[in-house]
Amino acid sequence: MQTSNRNLVRRVAESLASDTSFEDDELSSALRAEGFAGADVERAIAFVPIAFGRRYLAADAPEYQAGFEIRDLEARRSKSGVLAEEPLYRAAEEEAAAWHTGRAQEEFLRVALRSAELDVVLQLTQDGSRPSDLVLTEPVFLRIPIE
Repeated sequence: MQTSNRNLVRRVAESLASDTSFEDDELSSALRAEGFAGADVERAIAFVPIAFGRRYLAADAPEYQAGFEIRDLEARRSKSGVLAEEPLYRAAEEEAAAWHTGRAQEEFLRVALRSAELDVVLQLTQDGSRPSDLVLTEPVFLRIPIE
């Protein structure tokens, strides 16, 4: 695992967990100013909440798809990938596991609740159904640049 990936993922998680509510654009600008590469920053901002949300649901997880899609709406292009093959996603999974057992639950939840995927699961289970009853589609990202 590259140290820079871990550092970036940790910085994203710490920023999202802080009491200050960062918008994605603000967080992206701040991390770029710290010297992180723009494409990596966008991937980390997208992947960290999903990894934390999935860790939160691990005990009663829905069925996830292995892949994801990146869409550039202006250029009308898209690209598919596999989350498990993304180094920044793997680093986010490791960070989520460490935080789940080693950090204050409130901090962990602040990051997890930034996940649109988790938000959908929470909405769909308000009637008492279980997350494990759900089958989710692959996540679609609009912020990540297509390389």
